[in-house]
Amino acid sequence: MSESARKKVYSVCAVCSVRCPVEVDVEGGAVKHIWGNPHLMGGRYLCPRGTAQKVFQTDTERVQYPMIRDGERGSGKWRKATWEEALDYVAQKLRGIIDQYGGESVVLADRGGPFTDLHKAFIKALGSPNYFNQHACCSNSVHNAHNAMAGQRRNTVTYDWKNCKYTVLYARNILESIGTKEAKDFMDAREKGMKVVYLDARWTYTAAKSDRFFILRPGTDYAFNLALIHVLDKE
Repeated sequence: MSESARKKVYSVCAVCSVRCPVEVDVEGGAVKHIWGNPHLMGGRYLCPRGTAQKVFQTDTERVQYPMIRDGERGSGKWRKATWEEALDYVAQKLRGIIDQYGGESVVLADRGGPFTDLHKAFIKALGSPNYFNQHACCSNSVHNAHNAMAGQRRNTVTYDWKNCKYTVLYARNILESIGTKEAKDFMDAREKGMKVVYLDARWTYTAAKSDRFFILRPGTDYAFNLALIHVLDKE
């Protein structure tokens, strides 16, 4: 294997919405290992999910090529197809639906992320405005609340963990969530003496690292929210 066949490729992780920068070891066109990008300020970081991405290319249980059903639905019979045949098949099915019901009968939903402009352009070209992603039932409520209170969406701000002395986390399991860099910064602040109060309906790793942990009876968090709002409003 020549040295020219070995290289490092820089990209972003696509497993979750954080999009951590990555450094990928590539040899002979195959991914050998995925690391956090070492050129970042603050050092490299990447969670186990990001490192495990190479199975997308090599896992034998993952479908590596298009397949078209070759029998009745539920029969489990499929045949291998070329990409050209598969694309033509999908295009034909879409054309039939659009001709019969109109473009607005087509809906496209995805994970969200940095490439949604391509998906939006595609669904618009089909004559449909019906695009949405998982944020509708995930982060949009937080963004809307933050926008109403601070005038901007939550993902436009960051937290100054370096200078934080006291923090209250409510159902924010920061040490087991998707922000690896944020979790590292949080632990750095914790080691420097930051006090942590944590509230949640279950015991978590964040609870184990907190100075005080208050466990909420499952199903009562909505009532607790209303009580907090009442006290803040009245007092």
